[in-house]
Amino acid sequence: MVKKVRHFAEKTPIKNIFQPPTIASLLAIIIGSIPHAKSFVFGRDAPLSFIT
Repeated sequence: MVKKVRHFAEKTPIKNIFQPPTIASLLAIIIGSIPHAKSFVFGRDAPLSFIT
């Protein structure tokens, strides 16, 4: 199993992993899972509500 993961990691260029949709998805998961960060972005009086 470790050999398969290592082989996959060596064959996949880092540019393909860190494309904008992947980064946006990871940020959405992080922001959605932390309540304080969620209230900072989503809501009527949120400072970063212009992003949404």
